[in-house]
Amino acid sequence: MVKAELSAEVADMVGIDTYDPEREAHGPADFRREEIEQIYETITGESGEDLSQREMNNVMMQELGTDLHSKFPFDLSRQDLKIIHKALSED
Repeated sequence: MVKAELSAEVADMVGIDTYDPEREAHGPADFRREEIEQIYETITGESGEDLSQREMNNVMMQELGTDLHSKFPFDLSRQDLKIIHKALSED
């Protein structure tokens, strides 16, 4: 799966209805802060309201037993998305 497909599936799995895969064509960030917060809350069961997107990404990946793979801590790489997708698929 390509990154945009993974992003769309993860968005669907956590109920994000604002995600637009076409955003990938206009910049590196595949999720907005509010969308990352929704994924974070699904993964951790906690609110990410007081955390930055960078913090949410790092804590979320630690919760899934790995480090953030993205070069940019405010983004999710394809590998990060695969790990999140797998975890959500197992629930």
